[in-house]
Amino acid sequence: MRAGFSSASAEKGRTRSLQRLSGYDYSKPGAYFVTINAHQTFIRSDLFGKIEQGRVTLSDYGAIVEKQWLWLGSHFPGIRLDEHVVMPDHFHGIVHLLELPGDAPRKPLPQLMGAFKTTSSKEIHLAGLASFRWHQSYYDHIIRNEEDLCRIRAYIRANPEKWDAAMARSYGTAIAHGTARSYGTVAYGTVATVPYDDDDDDGLPCAEGLQP
Repeated sequence: MRAGFSSASAEKGRTRSLQRLSGYDYSKPGAYFVTINAHQTFIRSDLFGKIEQGRVTLSDYGAIVEKQWLWLGSHFPGIRLDEHVVMPDHFHGIVHLLELPGDAPRKPLPQLMGAFKTTSSKEIHLAGLASFRWHQSYYDHIIRNEEDLCRIRAYIRANPEKWDAAMARSYGTAIAHGTARSYGTVAYGTVATVPYDDDDDDGLPCAEGLQP
């Protein structure tokens, strides 16, 4: 093992690599669905905003997250942003890496996500939350075709409403069992995740498909 490279660091590296598709070139043109969670310290909190009646009201920190996501699209050539949503403790978005003429450089997906996480963290620190950090990595799904793209767009649009329903069920169960906990200004139960399902189809039309 190299000097200065601990077994803990090696384990973190293995964890991060397992969240990427082994051998895949993430600089290739295509569409990618990403999910980025706040650090576990902030999970099940209303850090980035609240969801009421299926609608997200962003906090100042959530507005920073959205601003820095949009900044990616204006700052880096060769990318196009698609649907996105800032959730209370995580973020979902679609980014397209486009064909560029000649040998024009294009940032690969991991570098884009690194820029997003770094700049949004710095802005949140400056806004007053010095303890904020993202989860060490992110989750991605390579979008293979237009049907997949449409399903994921529908999932992102519906996520606040599904989260609201999941929270209500979770909190109601927690109240019944006396296990409800309070995070910040919102009381939640113990489970509040809304996983992406490849077979989930809400029947929403696809406004525009995969484009080079």
